[in-house]
Amino acid sequence: MVGQGAGSSITSIPGIDTALFALVIVIMIIYEPRGIYGIWIKIRTWFQMFPLYRKGLFRRSKTYLKTERMR
Repeated sequence: MVGQGAGSSITSIPGIDTALFALVIVIMIIYEPRGIYGIWIKIRTWFQMFPLYRKGLFRRSKTYLKTERMR
């Protein structure tokens, strides 16, 4: 018989599956706030604009107040 592997040892700890799922959700929110739909938009836009696609197209832009622009 083959050993049980890592899968059964991980699931034997109570609550670890929920913690891992929560960790995946938090990482997804940090790196892609729009979620899976945001990833889909990036992929679709890349294919639509293929030869002209710019790397920084979806980078968040910083907004300034009018008084901060003059500094």
